[in-house]
Amino acid sequence: MTPEKSKYNYIKIESIADIDPIKLSISQIQQRYIDKDNNRYALRFNKDTRRIEILKLVGNHFEVIPHVSSPHPTEAPKPSQNQSTTVPSPPTQISEGLKSNPILGKLVGIQQQTQPNAVEKPAEVHSENINVPPEENLMNEDVDLNIFEGEEPPSIQETFSHTGLLNTPDLPTPEEPEEKTNPEPNLTLGEESNEKTAFQQIEDFIKLLTTYRERVTAIIRNLQSSRIFELTGDPSENKNIVGNFAREMEAQVFEAIDKMVDLHKEMTSYPRPITYYISKAPAEKREEMKFIESDKEKLNRLHLFEMQRLSDIIVKDFKKLSLQLLNILNLKNDIQVKQLQYANQLMYVDAKNASLYFAQDLDKTILDIENWKQSK
Repeated sequence: MTPEKSKYNYIKIESIADIDPIKLSISQIQQRYIDKDNNRYALRFNKDTRRIEILKLVGNHFEVIPHVSSPHPTEAPKPSQNQSTTVPSPPTQISEGLKSNPILGKLVGIQQQTQPNAVEKPAEVHSENINVPPEENLMNEDVDLNIFEGEEPPSIQETFSHTGLLNTPDLPTPEEPEEKTNPEPNLTLGEESNEKTAFQQIEDFIKLLTTYRERVTAIIRNLQSSRIFELTGDPSENKNIVGNFAREMEAQVFEAIDKMVDLHKEMTSYPRPITYYISKAPAEKREEMKFIESDKEKLNRLHLFEMQRLSDIIVKDFKKLSLQLLNILNLKNDIQVKQLQYANQLMYVDAKNASLYFAQDLDKTILDIENWKQSK
C-alpha cells in the first residue's frame, strides 16, 4: 500500500538515521516516516524510560529500533594516525633456557595466548556495530499505535502480532504454589467429593442473605425517593409509612443477619468452650452431643445447626415483611402514580417490580433451606 492511500501522511527520509528521537517532542508523536527503501517507521512514548522510541513497521508486526547516536552510521569511522601507524610489536624472543624454567614457561605461555585475543577484540566489536537486522516485507495495512504504553522495549528480533500491538500486558510471573490451608478449621464434615462442604454451604447462604439485604435497601430507597406517600393520598394518611417499614426491617432482619455473621466468624476462628454452645442448644441437640466423643466434631455439628436455624428464621422474616411491603405498595393506584413527576413515577414502578421479584425469590430460598437442613 502506497503512502498516498494510507490514512497517515508519511515524511520521506533517507534512512532511519535521519530520525533523532531525542530532538522530537510529544506533539510530533503521531508522525510517520518512510525511507528510500520503502521502510516505514512510527513513534511511541515509553513511560518507563520517559523517552520517545522508533518503531519499524514490518508486515503485521512492529519492531523497536534502538536509537543510533551517529547521524550517518553507514560511514565507517576513519582510523586516526596513531591507530594507522601503530603496528603490533613482534612477540618477544624467549631463550630456550628461560622456557625450560617451569615457572617462567607458564608465564610465557599465558602471554602468548592473550596477545591474539587482544588483537581480535576490536574486530569483533566492529562487526557487532555494523550488524543490521535483515529487511522484511512491507506491511499490508497501517496500524493504530497506542503511543503511551509503558512496556519494556523488546529486542530487535522480537516481534508482536496485531492482537497485542503495543497493548501487550506484562507476562504473568510464575506464582509460588500456595499452601493449601483449611479455611474452615471447625467444619470438615464428610469426605472429599463433588458436593459442597458444610462450610461452603454456610458461606453461600450468608452471601445470599447479604444480597437480599442490599435488594430490600434499594427498594426502600426508591420508594422513599418517589415521595408518593407525601405527595398523594388523604392528608390523614400515614405519610411516614415507608420509614416505619424500614425501621421494622432493620430491627427484625438486618440485625439478625449481623448476629449470624458474627456467630459464624466466632465458631470458625475463635470458638468458645464447647460446653457454652451445648448449653445454648435445644434439648434434642444436647442429647445428640452425648453420643459424640470428639469436641471438634461436636463444634462442627453445632455450628452447622446454628447456621441452618438462623438462615431459616431470617428468610421467613424476609418473606413476611416482603408481603407487608407489597401491601404498602398496593395502597396507591395508577391515578395517584400519574400525579407524580416522571422521574418519581419510575422510582415507584421500579420499587414495585423489584418487590414482586424479591418475594418470588424468597419462596425458592425457603425450599433450598429446607433441603439443606435435611441433607445432613
